[in-house]
Amino acid sequence: MERIQKQPRIRDRTLVRLVLGYLIIVCVPIITFCMIYVDMLGKEIQTGYFNRKQQWINRGAANLTTQLQEIEATYGILQTNRLFTEYLDYEGSDVQRIYQYVKYVKFCFSEVKAASAFITDVWFYTANDYLLRLRSEFVPFPDDRTGWNYKKGQWSYRPGADGASGMFVYRHNLSVPDYSSRSGTLEIEVSEDIVFSNFPVEEDTINSHHGTALLDSAGRILKSSLPESDAFGESDYAYVLARLDKENKYLLTGGRAYCIAYIPGLDVYYVEIEEHRNQYNRGWVVTQIFRLIVPLLILFSLFYYMIIARFLSRIQRLSNHIQARGGELETIGGEGRNDEIGSLYQAYNDMIVQIRELIQSLHREENLRKEAAYSALQAKIQPHFLYGTLETIRMMAVKNKDRETAAITYSFSKLMRYSLGSSAEVTLQQELDHIRDYLAIQVKRLEPRLSVEYDIQVKPATIRCPFFILQPIVENAVMHGVSCTIQESRIQIHARPMGDTMVEISIADNGVGIEPNRLCEIRRALRDGTPLSVGEGSGGNGLALYNVHERLIHYYGGACGVEIQSLPGEGTVVFIRILSNR
Repeated sequence: MERIQKQPRIRDRTLVRLVLGYLIIVCVPIITFCMIYVDMLGKEIQTGYFNRKQQWINRGAANLTTQLQEIEATYGILQTNRLFTEYLDYEGSDVQRIYQYVKYVKFCFSEVKAASAFITDVWFYTANDYLLRLRSEFVPFPDDRTGWNYKKGQWSYRPGADGASGMFVYRHNLSVPDYSSRSGTLEIEVSEDIVFSNFPVEEDTINSHHGTALLDSAGRILKSSLPESDAFGESDYAYVLARLDKENKYLLTGGRAYCIAYIPGLDVYYVEIEEHRNQYNRGWVVTQIFRLIVPLLILFSLFYYMIIARFLSRIQRLSNHIQARGGELETIGGEGRNDEIGSLYQAYNDMIVQIRELIQSLHREENLRKEAAYSALQAKIQPHFLYGTLETIRMMAVKNKDRETAAITYSFSKLMRYSLGSSAEVTLQQELDHIRDYLAIQVKRLEPRLSVEYDIQVKPATIRCPFFILQPIVENAVMHGVSCTIQESRIQIHARPMGDTMVEISIADNGVGIEPNRLCEIRRALRDGTPLSVGEGSGGNGLALYNVHERLIHYYGGACGVEIQSLPGEGTVVFIRILSNR
């Protein structure tokens, strides 16, 4: 009951994870991308708008400079007109003066006024009393002449009274024909409309928060179209001008955009101010985001669904395979992709193969155990009678002073006692003592052509091992290696350490060796864990080498076991590898 209640929770968690994955992988990146893209698009529109506006203002400033230069050039009309300059110091009669004025001088002033439609008046400041009596374009110098040395032309601004329009004034000294002294100062009054006519306000401005201002080089306001409630003062203009440093460009600061043009002739700044917080319509922004998000969400949602469905279908296929097979151990095929799900399929198939091998190994071990138990049962038939008989034979040999027979009988008795023992685990020392007894009998049987060498480089009394692992190998060396030849034979038994944890025992003979085909069959049986058929293996029953190898694997693990090397006519070497500490 408890297990049934947990399953919906797992499904709910999976659903929650899929939804969270959809939000994190699909929704959040798309919405973020769209917002960033639209913001960048809006900034690009804003930048393009102000760049275009600044270029338009720069063109207006260039046109204004040209107009100012044309006005300044009128000074040359008067200075280079010798009749005009000589008239200023003319000493003839009044009639001649009036004639000269009407014919030559008045015309010059008219030419100056005709230079620009924005010139309102032209004055000539002089100290000549006669010229002052004409009261036309000639006016006296002011009482305070400080700063009235206009050797070079100079512009200044004169504000209007009581809200009236101001004007720009251009002054330049005029000299006598030989330029030896100043004859007076030319003053040209120009309406301030000359500035604003070159910078007309566009009707299609993006927002209604728009204004213009005319500033002097110090940032003082000469004229402003901003409402009186606007809190933007001269200190703020000074801050903006200081940042631009007489460069014609726009500046975005404090939520406003300033498009500024410096007019060097007038030494003033023309400024257009706009609010730039909402340079593009919010509705347009929302519309653009919606147009981007919806198609992208649909596209990526389908893509996300296809990926998830693809993975889930493969997982579901594996689940259906496991449920349909029940307890059968069958692998699943048709999955060759090299990804996480493919790894899961491969891991499942590897697990099935390992389970099959484990079951087969358990069956083999059980069969070996039954065969060993049966052999031991057969060998234990009346063991006490056998021991008593052997002891009787040994005592008779001793009585008859036949020491060799007594020694062989004693060795055989020890051999039988060890072979019929019931212990499953012994020490390596016991195994070595057992094969010494066995080989003592074989040496007596085959002397003088059989000799045995021992080289033990470990402490066998401290090493635990399975029972009866050396005698079958030594018996194979005697029966199939030494007994089949009449030449002098030698059996070498070595035990040496391999690293800190392993011990290698080698049993070598110089007998007839093993044929290559037979050697391949033995090695394949040891490698694959498949026993040789009865009659083919060493030891008479086809299980000697295989039995020892399998017992070592089950006792120690896969790192231990039996390995065989042989050459026909040269002999055979069998290596047994066990753990020094178990």
